[in-house]
Amino acid sequence: MVRQEIGGESHTNLNAGSIPATSTMKQPDAKKHFYVSILKSTVRIVGYALIPFNITAAVGTLIISEAIGIVEETV
Repeated sequence: MVRQEIGGESHTNLNAGSIPATSTMKQPDAKKHFYVSILKSTVRIVGYALIPFNITAAVGTLIISEAIGIVEETV
C-alpha cells in the first residue's frame, strides 16, 4: 500500500508497484509479432546492404525499418 499526497489530497494506491493480473492484460499475438519482426529484420538487412551503393536509399530504408520496429512493439 502506498500513500500519496496529490494536490493537497491524500490518496491510497493499493496496487502500487504490482503487476496487473494476466486476465486484465491484453496478451500480445506471438504469431503477428514474429512476422513483423522478420519483416523488420529483412528491411534492415536490405538497408545496410544499400549503404555502399546509394546512401540516401539506405538511410530511407533504415528509417522505415525503425518505423516497423515501433509497429512491432504494438502487435
